[in-house]
Amino acid sequence: IALINTGLEITLNRRSFATFVGGFYRGTIISQPAKPFLESGSLLKEYVHSLGLSLVSVGDGVEYNFCDTNFGSTNNYEEILKNTSLVIVPSSTGWGFKTKIADAVTLHQSIIIHRTQYDRLGDWQQMVSPINDWREIPNLVLKKISFQEYEEFIENLRVQREECLMNLAK
Repeated sequence: IALINTGLEITLNRRSFATFVGGFYRGTIISQPAKPFLESGSLLKEYVHSLGLSLVSVGDGVEYNFCDTNFGSTNNYEEILKNTSLVIVPSSTGWGFKTKIADAVTLHQSIIIHRTQYDRLGDWQQMVSPINDWREIPNLVLKKISFQEYEEFIENLRVQREECLMNLAK
């Protein structure tokens, strides 16, 4: 992800996708959204369109009839990410979602996640917009995070990681 981050500041305003991210292997928990999410598909699409974005999905077996495009399992994942300004994590259970959030933060993307996942994020909560119920999506106000805030957050994580590794080496 860091490799595709080059020149990011220039391209932030030209991203056209809101992307549902699923797993790279069919049947992973992150690829299995809850029933309320699926039932709110038309509301999600309207919300994304109100932001001027196209609603897309990516992941093995991740396809929704309310998306503008379903990329499925693709070799163009990095290209899709480069064109994504909003990441939506559809699952409210399971594992693997933190990696998707870390990727999105690295790429300075807005993130929507269900409250049950949000409550497990710790420091990362400041970087995402939680939603309690997908039916409430029309009223969601995305967190505004500046380029500088993304960079400071990422740098703080790097420093914390280095300190942790140094303490383990002692």
